[in-house]
Amino acid sequence: MKASQVKRDLRPLRIVVLGPSAFADEYAKKHPAEVAIGLRLIPQSDLDRARVEAEREAVSFYASFGESTDRVDDRSIEDVYNDAFMAHVVARATTCAMKASL
Repeated sequence: MKASQVKRDLRPLRIVVLGPSAFADEYAKKHPAEVAIGLRLIPQSDLDRARVEAEREAVSFYASFGESTDRVDDRSIEDVYNDAFMAHVVARATTCAMKASL
């Protein structure tokens, strides 16, 4: 069977309940009450896609400095890549869960 023929199961393996203190105070959409979050495994294809998207964001960041590349260092580019990679991975690894299903 080809990998493309395998139907991905996107149901969460675990559900955790997080209180408001688990989220940054600066988060504009911070929920005032507990939130149920579903956690699921990340397929290799999603990790590959996250790498592509993170690289795209890092290249875009670097390009935004134009000719004056002395204003940006390797560490900054790595930080942009790593932040973008983690954002994509977390987005694919989490899902909203209905409180009633707990």
